[in-house]
Amino acid sequence: MQNAKWRVVQFCILHFAFCISLLANDLSVDRRTARVNESITITVSLEDAFAGVDDVTIPARNLLVNPTPSTSSEFSWINGTVVRRKVFRFAARAVAAGPAQVGPLTITLPDGQRETFAAIVLQILPDRAAGSNDPVVVLRELLASGRDPFFVVGEVDKTDALVGEQVVVTWWLYNAATVEEWQIGSVPKLAEFWVEEVDVRSAQPVQSFVGDYVMQRMPIRRVALFPLRSGTLPIGSMEVEAEVIRRTSSGPFGLFEGNVVQVSFSSAPLSVNIHPLPAGAAPLVGDLTFNCSKPRQKNGGPVLVDATLSGRGMASGRCSTLESTSSFGPTA
Repeated sequence: MQNAKWRVVQFCILHFAFCISLLANDLSVDRRTARVNESITITVSLEDAFAGVDDVTIPARNLLVNPTPSTSSEFSWINGTVVRRKVFRFAARAVAAGPAQVGPLTITLPDGQRETFAAIVLQILPDRAAGSNDPVVVLRELLASGRDPFFVVGEVDKTDALVGEQVVVTWWLYNAATVEEWQIGSVPKLAEFWVEEVDVRSAQPVQSFVGDYVMQRMPIRRVALFPLRSGTLPIGSMEVEAEVIRRTSSGPFGLFEGNVVQVSFSSAPLSVNIHPLPAGAAPLVGDLTFNCSKPRQKNGGPVLVDATLSGRGMASGRCSTLESTSSFGPTA
């Protein structure tokens, strides 16, 4: 009998503690340690009068916070009182290795009520996977750290070129995860180049072996770059974001059970070594073709020849796709 009474007392204590927890405004994160590019969830829970707040802005350091949170509202009946609760969940991403911080956060109501949340300090670890454009190295690091096999790498067709000479860069998406949807999060600024997009929208994923692992591989962006100056020119990172299903069971119904999580990955930056044009060289550089037609003449007039220059390169300081045709004959 005493044991039964003690269980009732324990239940009441736990229920009371649970009710108190529901009544607390709170700022929290789902992890205190994360890697660069890894997703972090920031949660702001507000109750009663504070639950009427329409939006919250999260101050953060060394974190990129999505300003549009997912929002949920709850109503609870506790000891004869209706408690209103609103929860904001923000997706954030670590930027660089080192300390990071969420908050402090202060919310003030029109009637002067104020709630202040202390800052939360996080530790961001370097991501060795994001430091390489070798698919084997990236995949090995992702699997070793228990992350999803979903990433992007950059590839250049040459690492040395002349000013104005075409350099083609392709960003490849590798995937062996269960992806609901994905998108390009950010693209690099290429201020040191004349840039022309090469259409890859019709490209389809193909199977590719990365070490002993089978993955899908697909180009998601390709650009033809024409360097505007000499030197070591940087090519920044490409970021991809995705909603990935992580299975929660390995049983017969595991295919239908899982959680959708937000993931992101940034390729390692690239660089190319650009050399100046040799002294006295003609200002015409690139993959160019020059063709002349057969000479033609009409009614005893001048002999004309069509000369066509086509291809990709730089002519007279302008980098572009070139196609020009001129006719010429004898001059007086």
